Amino acid sequence: MVALYLLLLIPEPAPPTPKGAGKQAFLWQRDAFWAALEKEFHQARVIGCNGLVTPINDSLKEIQRQLNLLAATNLPPGAVVFGSLETNFFQLAPRVAACPERLPEFLQAFVRMRRLVKRQSEHWPMDSPETRDRLYRSLYGGRAAAEEAMLQSPFREPARSAEFIPPVSTLAGNSRNEFRAPVHGADTRPILEGEALRLLSPLLEGDLEPSTTPSANVHGVTVYSGDILISRGGAATSALIARGNDFPGNFSHVALVHVDERTKNVSVIESHIESGVGVRPIEAYLQETKLRIMLLRLRSDLPALLADPMLPHKAASQALSVAQTRHIPYDFAMDHADPAKQFCSEVASAAYKTQGVTLWMGLSHLSTPGVTAWLSALGVRHFETQEPSDLEYDPQLRVVAEWRDSDTLFKDHADNAVIDVMLETAERGEKLDYNLWLLPVTRLMKAYSVVLNWSGKVGPIPEGMSAATALRVQRLKSNHAAIKVRLLEKAEKFKAERGYQPPYWELVRLAREACAGRK
Repeated sequence: MVALYLLLLIPEPAPPTPKGAGKQAFLWQRDAFWAALEKEFHQARVIGCNGLVTPINDSLKEIQRQLNLLAATNLPPGAVVFGSLETNFFQLAPRVAACPERLPEFLQAFVRMRRLVKRQSEHWPMDSPETRDRLYRSLYGGRAAAEEAMLQSPFREPARSAEFIPPVSTLAGNSRNEFRAPVHGADTRPILEGEALRLLSPLLEGDLEPSTTPSANVHGVTVYSGDILISRGGAATSALIARGNDFPGNFSHVALVHVDERTKNVSVIESHIESGVGVRPIEAYLQETKLRIMLLRLRSDLPALLADPMLPHKAASQALSVAQTRHIPYDFAMDHADPAKQFCSEVASAAYKTQGVTLWMGLSHLSTPGVTAWLSALGVRHFETQEPSDLEYDPQLRVVAEWRDSDTLFKDHADNAVIDVMLETAERGEKLDYNLWLLPVTRLMKAYSVVLNWSGKVGPIPEGMSAATALRVQRLKSNHAAIKVRLLEKAEKFKAERGYQPPYWELVRLAREACAGRK
């Protein structure tokens, strides 16, 4: 037994030193600006809503003027108006945060900005760094500003399990994206501002993009076969997937929707680390931990769809058929060019590729030494790939709807802050290591898992994951959990002292303190 233990204690060879994608990671480099925004928020709280009516009206008027310019002409990504719009949007956020009854108008402005920027990008070269930079600053930055305002709203919903997305008896938008609450069937009534604040966080309507593929109603929202769902899970690994990118994002998972023509049953085709590609009802998908969800749909005016409007359904049907007829393991290497194994993004991209549509017009890049070293330790070998967050920036897709629960939204931000700080330690050379003394036991668990895999079952260690990698994942989770406990304690103290939720830059600062304290 001792000899066997010592034999199983022999460590695996170290993963090769990754080169990364060789690109430049995005940096906001606006710390002074964020501090000024927080100071503006303090002042706005003192002034009160009555004193903010004119400044908010003036800001919204200027933002709408700039958006009207985007609607009227095609501009290059470097046009001055985009930078001005970005600044105006950020500067409006603290005023709305202090006067949350104006939140619906602010979110409407964000939805319109996202729509118009994405439509502008249809004319931009997607391989241009300037294009990618602008899309990120506008779409990710706009969402960040909106969410900071949302998190300061006193109209928070009662706490609920993060494992359930509420039925969408909340919002439905008309063609002009006016916010209304559904009553029965298609009838709608205007909602009161206070009611809007409670309802806006579960569902935010985007573009009502038409489709002729089979459809079904899911909790009040019409989904079409071929639609794509991107979401964010609640695990530390989900946060790593979302943030471990040259352009840190909000999403960690991709799934493809299939609607049966005859039964109208809605299925979700997706790839999980534990079991590879599989199919399950959409209700099972929704009951799993989701901190946010976005529904994407291929543009109906794409030449490929004009030639064949049923193309999205054919892509979804092909993915469904393949998933039901053969086992497709999870692709830890993240090689999007090889469909034999598939990580979550590949399920959608491989399906659409069979129909002549290439998703992720702008590929994701993972370049910094710390991110690539940690992901390499977890099995990643391809650092120019398809990340879930980056699918939102593809100009071939419209954003149909977005869900984020007001309570799980703060969890999302806290998880991000912890991972961002952990990745800072990675950039300083900290390795994603594991407890060597646990390796023999873990290898025996891996052997047991292999036997289960041969019989079509799922073992304690996923297929394709080594024992050492499983221990690294466990170390990542335990470190993340320990830092997060300290962060949440500090965040509660911050709120008690200052009377408001710590904005993201403060969460990062507090996470740095929590990370330093873990040792």
